[in-house]
Amino acid sequence: MTSFTYERLNISGFILLSGFGYDRSRDSVRFTQDTNELISLSVRQDMAVRVVSLTLGLITTLVSALIYIYGGFQVIGGELSLGTLAAFIVITMMIATPVSDLANLHVNFVGSLAPFRRVFDWIDLTPEINDAECALDLPVIQGRLTFNNVSFEYEPAMPVIERLSFEIQPGQLVALVGPSGAGKTTIAYLILRFYDPTSGHIEIDGNDLRYISLSSLRRHTSVVPQEGIVFNTTIRENLLIAKPDATLNEMNDACDIVQLGDLIRSLPDKYDTVVGEFGYRLSGGERQRLAIARAILKRPSLLIMDEPTSSLDSITARAVRDALGNVLSQSTTVVIAHRLSTILSADRILVIDKGQCVDFGRHDELLARSNLYRHLYKDQFAAQNEVPLKEVRDPLSA
Repeated sequence: MTSFTYERLNISGFILLSGFGYDRSRDSVRFTQDTNELISLSVRQDMAVRVVSLTLGLITTLVSALIYIYGGFQVIGGELSLGTLAAFIVITMMIATPVSDLANLHVNFVGSLAPFRRVFDWIDLTPEINDAECALDLPVIQGRLTFNNVSFEYEPAMPVIERLSFEIQPGQLVALVGPSGAGKTTIAYLILRFYDPTSGHIEIDGNDLRYISLSSLRRHTSVVPQEGIVFNTTIRENLLIAKPDATLNEMNDACDIVQLGDLIRSLPDKYDTVVGEFGYRLSGGERQRLAIARAILKRPSLLIMDEPTSSLDSITARAVRDALGNVLSQSTTVVIAHRLSTILSADRILVIDKGQCVDFGRHDELLARSNLYRHLYKDQFAAQNEVPLKEVRDPLSA
């Protein structure tokens, strides 16, 4: 019931259902059914408790009556003293109350067993990705990234990545292109070590990821998801996720780079403005820019981006790319590309299909020799008319 109510009444759910003209009376019927089921279960549980209590109470009363009758005749016949009978009755009542409580406890325990089992199952979970016993702590990462014959599968015998090999030099901007489901996002997850390869290995600066401590790796990485995730807290707290000790000047610089600084400084509470659930107080483009600012605030050695400007209009996207040039030149950047300007500015383009790198190179080279790339270019990129990021790679120095 809580999940159902939350999904329907949060901001995203409300906008979605309203936008489709969804008949909310159907939700009322569903909620009524769930409520009736909960009432039925609650009544059954309460009835079980009451039945046990009444049964034990009746047994206690009958036992007490039998003791009075039998003991009374014993006292009348002189075989038992009145004090012994009274003591026996008191002891019997003292025992009956704990026995009744234990019976009720059993009923409550059985009713609580299901959620307890779920809680303990969660507590007992062992993370699949752990630090090796002799994991390295790298104080500095140059950013040389190498995939050596990497294969990965979410389900047994169903490979998502298969025998993938490539190398990215420090400071390079590499674009991943390919059809939907080709494995581009999985590659990004493997770089961040959300998963370990099924076979092969991934190296950073010649060190296998599996032998680098997770804290050390994540200390040098930043990620920009395509949907621009922000939390229901202040702008400041959203930024400090990346760098908890960031100064106000650093936050200003990061937000100015993504064309967000003026907007934040115009707000009454500035960086202490609460963005709301799912960031609903910000537009989609503003959420995306905030996510980019959070990533570059950290000045990472390795930056993973799922096309960070896909939610921005072309003018704003160009301005953000202009300002990002200097930042990207200092990081090894892997971008899942959806815009022509990204692939044109990339130092290398990896064409991914069915989990394999079928070709790589610059835009002109791939356009000349790769049938898949030509097909992707014609379907996804050719209609876009944007200035490539390479032309403005270092605008701050200019």
